[in-house]
Parts: sequence; C-alpha cells; structure tokens
Amino acid sequence: MPDLPIYIKNHLQPPRLPERSRIVLGTAGLGGAWKAVDGRASVEAILFALEQGVNSLDTAPSYHQAETYVGQALRQWKGPKPFISTKMGRLQTEAADIARFDYSKEGMRKSVYNSLETLGIDCIDLLFLHEPHIPNAAEIDQAMELMQELKEEGLIGKAGLGGNPVPAFDSYIRQGLIEVVMGYNQFDACSLKALHSYLPDLLRQGVAFYAGSPLHMGLLGNRLDTYSKDRPEWVSREELAIAQKLQVLAAETGISLPGLAHRFLFSCAEVDCIVLGPRTHVQLQNSLTYWQEGKLPEEVFQQLCHLLT
Repeated sequence: MPDLPIYIKNHLQPPRLPERSRIVLGTAGLGGAWKAVDGRASVEAILFALEQGVNSLDTAPSYHQAETYVGQALRQWKGPKPFISTKMGRLQTEAADIARFDYSKEGMRKSVYNSLETLGIDCIDLLFLHEPHIPNAAEIDQAMELMQELKEEGLIGKAGLGGNPVPAFDSYIRQGLIEVVMGYNQFDACSLKALHSYLPDLLRQGVAFYAGSPLHMGLLGNRLDTYSKDRPEWVSREELAIAQKLQVLAAETGISLPGLAHRFLFSCAEVDCIVLGPRTHVQLQNSLTYWQEGKLPEEVFQQLCHLLT
C-alpha cells in the first residue's frame, strides 16, 4: 500500500461497492445534532437530495431528530427506496457533546427495533456499531453476535463500524463479519492517519470504506479562521498547518477550500463512499455541486498529496 492515496480512474463508482453511488447523505447536521434546525426544511433537503439522484442515506439515533426526519422523507418519497444505514450503541441526547451509550445486547436490539419503526422500513440495509472505540471486549462480542442474529432475522443487510476501528475488531474483520467501516478525521484533505494505520488491512480484506466528515469537522469549511485563533484539542497543530496551506492551494487553483476537500475524497481510490454532512439546503446544494464537478485534476490532486507528506 503506497504512502499516498491512489488517484481513482472512475470516481463515480465505489471500488468495493459497485452497485452503489459514491455519495451518501449524512444526516447529523440535518437532524440538529450540532445546532437547532427547522425540521420541515431538513425533510425537504433530504427529499431534494433524493430527487438529485443521491440514493444512500446515513443516520443514527444519536443525531438528535435525524431518524425522524429521514422517516418522514421516506414516507413522502415516491421513487426507488434508497439504501439506508443507521447505527446502534450510542443513544439520542439533546446535544452532540452529551453522549449516552448502551452496548448491552438487549439495549442494542431495542435500538434497532426503534430505528426500524422510526424510519418506517422493514430492513436496515447497513447497521453500524456506533463509536466502536467505546465498548469493552464483552460488549463487542455481544454486538457482533447480535448483528449476526439480526442478519439471520432479515432485519439488517450488512454490518459495519461507525467510527475509526480499534484492534479489538481485527478478528471479526478477518472473519468477514465487518463489511463496511466509516472513518472520520483520519482520511481527508488534512490527515492520512488511516492510510498509515488501519486502512490498508481493511482494503486487503475487501472491507468497504466510508469517509465521514469530509471537512474535518469544519476545519476545511467555515471554521478555519476560528480554529486558527483557538485550536480545539482534537485538531493537531500539523492538521491546522496543512489546512492553512490548503487554503493557499485553493486560492491558487480557483477551487474553494470546501470544494477542494470534497473533491480530494472523490479522487481517492481507497474511498468507496463519501458521507456528505450538510446542515442546510444551501450546504447540500454546494456539496452536490462539488460532486458534479467531479474528481480533482490529477495535477491538483498530486499537489494536495504533496502537502500531506
């Protein structure tokens, strides 16, 4: 596996999920996880995404009202059913910075039943174990056992990890019991940590990779100036320095910083699906515009990769 990402040939098709689109509408922002939203506007945004050809939606109980809004949109949608992923393990709270977890087998099964009812569907296409670094060994075993039971019962299709994986899952990955991993903040335009740690092994095992938070939790969006003045602890000095260099590259190429960040992921052969994270209709439209613009020119892609070395 090379030290830098591979420039993809066909950016429209996921390398390991050929039947799917590469873009997924994430619903944390639309659900009000980060900031209060207008529920009606969020439902309209989800419907707009479906109308524009987005055929995969990702949600979670912990994304405040996201599952409710997705369910409302699905009940109004007259087109083909989209591919739905949700999560278990982390529970709904009033704000994203308040975390509650239940990794008991009974609690996770109840969560899945609630999600099915809220979403108004009979089967969850992809169920993620949320925040996989949190559960202990016994809870991990219970979660994996439950996922296999839910598959046998026809309640879920695929099983995945909703967060950067930890070594405790290695044996399950080798057994083919984990089919998808959604990472975040470790494979994007300002960090390649995943490429130098867990991602090569995942890809060798044929596990599909979702890239969440294309903007590195806002660092590559509208928060660069704010974070430059007051750096949060989860943004390293190196990541901040790279983001500032990316801003210069964006100005030189005439591509916006958020556009550069999204289109970088569209250009990477290691990434099967990119999870868009809009909070508003305008942000959604911008993300879809980046998708229409496609992968970066190879020269710009190589320039960006050089900044990551």
